[in-house]
Amino acid sequence: MSENVSFEISSDVPVRLASAAAIFRSLESDISKFVSHSSTWAPAWVASTGTEVVLTVAEPDLPKFPTDWAVRFGHAVHDLRAALDHLLQQVCMLEGAVPVDIRKVQFPIAGSGKEWRNARKWLSSMPATLLDRVEQLQPLKSDNDVTRGLSLLNDIAVRDKHYELIPMNPGPGAVELETLRSRASSASEEAKNAPWLRLTFDTDASSGEFPSECEVVVSSSPLFVMSRRCAPFSMVMRYLHSATAAAVHFIASGVMEIEMVPEPDWAYFFKG
Repeated sequence: MSENVSFEISSDVPVRLASAAAIFRSLESDISKFVSHSSTWAPAWVASTGTEVVLTVAEPDLPKFPTDWAVRFGHAVHDLRAALDHLLQQVCMLEGAVPVDIRKVQFPIAGSGKEWRNARKWLSSMPATLLDRVEQLQPLKSDNDVTRGLSLLNDIAVRDKHYELIPMNPGPGAVELETLRSRASSASEEAKNAPWLRLTFDTDASSGEFPSECEVVVSSSPLFVMSRRCAPFSMVMRYLHSATAAAVHFIASGVMEIEMVPEPDWAYFFKG
C-alpha cells in the first residue's frame, strides 16, 4: 500500500502553464483574424447525384501563414514540457532528498517496461506515492486522453527542438457557400482531379440550382500534421495544454482531472 504524503512547495510550474496558455491564446486569436481577412475566390465544380450535391474546390491562391506562428507554437510546447520536468525535479528534492543525477531528472514518456526501468532509476529520491502517480501517467500503463496528450507533447517537443519547426500546413478554414457563382474563366482538369477540398451535402440542405462550373469564396487555416494524422492547430493547442495541466494536477493531488479538453478528432491519411 502506498504511503499518504502531503507537501507544500513553491513552484514555477504554474508560471510555465500560464505562459503556454497565453501564447496559445494569442496564436489562436491571430489565426482567427488571419482566416477572416484572407479569403479569396477559388475555382470549383458542382455535381449532383440526385440525393447529394458534391462541391469540388481547386487549391486557391492564398497568402502564406506568418513565419513566427511556428516559432511561438514551439515556445509554448517547451513551456509545457518544462512544467512537467520542473515538477519532477522539485519532488525529487523534497525534504532535502538528493537525486542520483539532477541533470537526468525529467518527466519520462515510457512505452515499454525497459524504458520505464531506465527512467525511474533517476527518480529514486521521489516519494513512492508520487513515483507511482508518474508511472500511472506512462503510455506503458494506460491509454487515455492524458497519456496520449503527453506522448504527443513529447513527440512535438523533440521534433521542434532537434529537427525542425512544426509546419503550419494550409487547410480549409471556411467555405462560404452563399458566395457560389458561375465561373467565367476555365480551370484545368488536373486541378479538378487533385482538389484542395471536396464537400458533400444533402440535396434537401441546399437551395436552388448550382452551376456545374463555378467559383466560391474560401479561406485557409493551419493544420497540424504528424504521423499521417491531422487536426486544426487550435484544437491541438487546447488539447496539449489541458493534458499537461491534468498530469500536473494528478501528480500533485492524486486526482485525475476529468473535465479536460478531449483529444482532437483526427483525420487520417494514407499513401495510395
